[in-house]
Amino acid sequence: MALKIYNQIKEAEPQTSGEKRRKFEFSASTGWMNGFLQRHALHNIKIKGEIASADDVAAKEFPAKLAKITEKGGYTPDQVWNADETGLFWKRMPNRTYVAKSQKTASGFKAAKDRVTFLFCSNASGDRMLLVNRALKPRSMKGVNLNTLSVHWTANKKAWVTREIFNEWFVKHFIPEVRRYMSDKSLEFKVLLIIDNAPGHPHIEHPNVEFCFLPPNTTSLIQPLDQGIIATFKTYYVKQTFRYILDKLTNNKNVTVIDAWKNFTINDCIKHAGLALSELKPSTLNACWRSLWPECVKNKDHVPSNMDQYPNITALAHEIGGEGFADISSADIDELLEDKALTDDEIISLALEIPLTLDLPLPQM
Repeated sequence: MALKIYNQIKEAEPQTSGEKRRKFEFSASTGWMNGFLQRHALHNIKIKGEIASADDVAAKEFPAKLAKITEKGGYTPDQVWNADETGLFWKRMPNRTYVAKSQKTASGFKAAKDRVTFLFCSNASGDRMLLVNRALKPRSMKGVNLNTLSVHWTANKKAWVTREIFNEWFVKHFIPEVRRYMSDKSLEFKVLLIIDNAPGHPHIEHPNVEFCFLPPNTTSLIQPLDQGIIATFKTYYVKQTFRYILDKLTNNKNVTVIDAWKNFTINDCIKHAGLALSELKPSTLNACWRSLWPECVKNKDHVPSNMDQYPNITALAHEIGGEGFADISSADIDELLEDKALTDDEIISLALEIPLTLDLPLPQM
């Protein structure tokens, strides 16, 4: 796949005398793809067909290394944070439902394929999210003060978290919010930010923040946000959207399920994402650190599972009724929680759109 990407980008790039052509050479090494992703600021993407298997050995060894880092830095659980992102098809319905089938032919349902990306950042107490959308300000957001949303809003053409967006979030949101949080807790403003070792992750320097990179291929085993927090959030989001449909049907007998869902906008997505986030309990956030930092977990017996909400979603679907709702299954719900891996063409498209040099100043201390 690496050779295919190299050749297609080389062919796609314009060769004019007035423009400096991007310079990168291909070599058949395993590091070429990592270098390519890093140069093009492709932040933590999943590549179709190349998702590596989990490294059990590294996952078992790393918690001891983290314990030494936290001990040396004198970090408390309030000062240790984890950031990670996930994609969500915000207007998707299970394929077996008549709503999903109508989306393939009816007008006004283009958004069913639209994907937003949520960047989560949390310690044991939780924090706000960054939402990345395709359009800078869709019509449904007209007149909405973006500063009042339950998430931080930004946009790019593909709804992906690039290195530039991650840097902007870090400077404009993470630093000021965590500084206030530490002040409220009467704690020193020093934090440890744990992120995975994706090729596109930026290496940022800040006097109050120490970065800790997880070993490659260990996120599914030890990254706190991947141990149930993101999955639980998505499950709450699905529950909220099903409740939205049911409320529309209850309040207006002339409204159909298709009508209700057709009118569901990105603004509604944000509102329901905020509601889903508010349902995440501190005990759940804390318990998801058990694989990485077991010493900070208060309730050793609490094992969060997003499937706890499946009966509630099923009950709401039954009340909505109709094909695909009346007989909804766990597999149908799982379908709504899935993200997608990028294809070769999507990687190439994104690489050609993103500037190679990104320079965002850090705030003055």
